Amino acid sequence: MPFDWLAGGAGRCGAQSAKMETHDELEPEWVWVDDEGTNVYAQGYGRDLTVIFSFCADKHNPPTSLANRVCTKYEGLETEDPAGTFPTIKDLHTAIRGAIRHIWPHCVSHPDFRTKLDAIVGVDSIDSSIEKVTWNIYSHPLFPRFVRSLADESLGRTPAGPGKSVNFASLTRYEQLGGRGCTTRVRLPTGEYSVFKGVDFRTALQYSDNEGDKIIRNLISNWRREYNTLQKVPPHPNVLPPPTMLVTIQWPDRSALPVFCGGLFPFYPGGNAASRIKDSNKKGVRIPLDLKAHWCANMAAAAGPGLRTKLFGRRLTPATQDGVKETASSDMAAAQIVKE
Repeated sequence: MPFDWLAGGAGRCGAQSAKMETHDELEPEWVWVDDEGTNVYAQGYGRDLTVIFSFCADKHNPPTSLANRVCTKYEGLETEDPAGTFPTIKDLHTAIRGAIRHIWPHCVSHPDFRTKLDAIVGVDSIDSSIEKVTWNIYSHPLFPRFVRSLADESLGRTPAGPGKSVNFASLTRYEQLGGRGCTTRVRLPTGEYSVFKGVDFRTALQYSDNEGDKIIRNLISNWRREYNTLQKVPPHPNVLPPPTMLVTIQWPDRSALPVFCGGLFPFYPGGNAASRIKDSNKKGVRIPLDLKAHWCANMAAAAGPGLRTKLFGRRLTPATQDGVKETASSDMAAAQIVKE
C-alpha cells in the first residue's frame, strides 16, 4: 500500500483555484515499495512537473546507506546494527522527504523531465547526512514493458470514441484524487483543468509483480472495459458521459505509434463527499439531513440507467458536491449527478 508523504495528502479532492497554479516547492504525494522490496519510490509534483524518485537497495553499498536503510525499514527486515534502519516509519518518511527536498532545486531543471516519460531520479547517501545525498536520472527498465502492455490488444478492445487526443507528456499533473489506478487533476496545454483517469507509470510501478505484471495488465483491461462501457450508456443527466478526450503515450519518441493510457473527464472544483464528511467531522458540524437525502436521491437516480441497460457498477459514491455538479462513481466509470 502506498503511504502519503503528508498526513491527509493522498486522495485530496478539495476545491482548487481556477487561476493558473504555480508550485515552486515540491508537493509530496506517495511513497510505496515494489513487489520485491528492493525499491522504494516516492512521487511529488512542482514547477509543472510530476517526478518519481527511487531508493534502490544495493548490496555493494554498506547497510547504513540511505537507500538500504529505507528498503530495510519499509520491508520490516531485522538488522543487527540500529544504524542500518530507522526507529519508526515516521523517521523513515522524514528522511525521504529531507533527501528529496535537498536535491529538488538541483535536479528540477534537468531537461529529461520535460522530454522523457521514463525518467526516474535515483537517490542515495553513504550515511545519514543530508549534505552527502547524491542523485542521478535514469530511464526505468520497466517502462518499455509498461508501454507494451498498453499496446496489447489481448487486454481488450482499444478505446474508440472522440477523434481528439492529447499526449500524456503535455499534461501538467497535480494531486492524485484517490482510487485504484490513476485519477489525477491535470492542466491541459490550453490552461484548462481536467481529470485524467487511466493507467500511468506510477500505477505500473506500484502494482508491478513477478507474475507477468498480472495486476497492472488487469487494471489496463478494466480501464478499457469501463471506457467502452461508458460509450454504450445512453445519455442521461445523472450519468457521466464518456471522456471528452483520450490520452496517449508516444515512446521512445514522437515518431512511435501512440498507445492509449486514459481519458480526460470534467473537473469540478467543489470537492468530494469524503472530504466534506471528513471536514464536517473535524469541525463537529453535522451535514444537513436534507443535503444527505439529496445525495442519496441523486445516487439512486444514477443507478436507474444501469438497471435499465443491465450495466452495473461495484461502487456508487458521490464524488463532487458544492460546485455545479455532483458525481457518483464506479471506479473509473462514473455516474454524474446534476445539482439543480
